[in-house]
Amino acid sequence: MNVYLMIGTVLANAISVFTVYKLIKDLGKRKSLLYIAISIAIMYIIISIVYWLSGIGMNTYLYL
Repeated sequence: MNVYLMIGTVLANAISVFTVYKLIKDLGKRKSLLYIAISIAIMYIIISIVYWLSGIGMNTYLYL
């Protein structure tokens, strides 16, 4: 299950970087890299909050 979450995270970040790059390709290289770094940070924060919220009330032990 963790593999699927990791793949989803990587895909979300790749889509975010690609979308931001397409929107700001007219800016200079330095500003483009800055905006892309900020978008990755925001995506990481949003995904971390979703993971935190989804784990509330769950036991740490899985019984299979």
